[in-house]
Amino acid sequence: MIRPLGFLDVARLSGSFTMIFAKDMVDSRDVVDHDVRHFWLRHEGRDVENDKPWKAAKGFLTRLRNEAAPLFGNRAPSFGDVFVRSIAPGGRIDWHTDPAPVHRVHICLNPSPGGFLFSGGMSICPAVGNLLLVEHRILHSAINLGPCPLVELVTELVSPDQGETDDDAEALVALEA
Repeated sequence: MIRPLGFLDVARLSGSFTMIFAKDMVDSRDVVDHDVRHFWLRHEGRDVENDKPWKAAKGFLTRLRNEAAPLFGNRAPSFGDVFVRSIAPGGRIDWHTDPAPVHRVHICLNPSPGGFLFSGGMSICPAVGNLLLVEHRILHSAINLGPCPLVELVTELVSPDQGETDDDAEALVALEA
């Protein structure tokens, strides 16, 4: 399942990451990823060591939380993993499922005309700024058959009903400051 949630202007965020942080992207070590690179802002419940990217994305992520609040009964979700993902031309993410009990929202920062996300029986070529809820607990994948990288910000949102860890609460306080 792929569900549109809204639209956010990504011009400043996209420019910041392209100009400043793209050089820091690392090859994915996940066995399902092929020609995929990541830049982590938050991973395994912790902000990355260099908090400059997190601060650069702070305003954008606050707006994203607000846009996603209707999914959570109009209450703000907390953050799980947050990362920028680049799928190179010819790159792919093999079919798989992820058991994590979170909502995964994708925001396209740099489109590729041949870049597609698949979930269940649905597919989409993401457009810049569209917030897409992609169901990852069912069979899903991605491929880029286009001429340029498909770059997305992927954000895991955790329901307020699941409770927040101390790390989540600290990240939210820092985000709102």
